Amino acid sequence: GSCRSNADCDNLAPICDEAAGMCQPCQNDQFEPNDTVEMPTPIGQVPAGAQLNLCGGPDFYEVVLAAGGTVSVQVNFLHEAGDVDVRLYGPDGMETVESAVSTDDNETLEYLSEAGGKHVLEVYGFRDVFNTYTMSVEIR
Repeated sequence: GSCRSNADCDNLAPICDEAAGMCQPCQNDQFEPNDTVEMPTPIGQVPAGAQLNLCGGPDFYEVVLAAGGTVSVQVNFLHEAGDVDVRLYGPDGMETVESAVSTDDNETLEYLSEAGGKHVLEVYGFRDVFNTYTMSVEIR
């Protein structure tokens, strides 16, 4: 279809080639498949600054925290290309324990885990929009 931004495109061709005014298909990043909470990529396998994308849907990452441990997440993206949001699920994999849902560039999330355990971080496009992003995660 025709487009002026990624928000005008669908999941089959989620990238707007603004010069041509046409939606284009995307290429999965190297950490796929990680499109479900049941199949997260361990965060230790993702180097800071890696070029990531939402091709095929949201991305899920496993973060293991010690009791009293803190995770800090910075997701960098250009909002104009599509809004990206972040949520962190607790050890049960269902309850959202923290989220970051701004309406501008980049998202920052920080969470102190009282009980510790495996948590899952989800990076997703608001209203399923496609975008690229980089991410840094610090666990203390």
